[in-house]
Amino acid sequence: MDLLIIEPLEAEVMEWLSARYQVRYAPELAFDPRAFRQALYNVRSTIVRPRIPASHGEGIACRPQKAPASPPATDAVVSVSLP
Repeated sequence: MDLLIIEPLEAEVMEWLSARYQVRYAPELAFDPRAFRQALYNVRSTIVRPRIPASHGEGIACRPQKAPASPPATDAVVSVSLP
């Protein structure tokens, strides 16, 4: 899977991402740290809520990435790619 999305996004943004990437939308993972870590297996990138504690990704190395193209304008989100 290319992209795991935890943060609710506008429909236009979801359509844009889904047209370009294999996407899984799972907002429930914001409340389950163990399931969140398990869901990260074989995921290239994730968009998470800014309020998710860092402990959700405990033991996972992350680095910020730039998007390959400009999606439609939306509220700020956090995007990281897994090594």
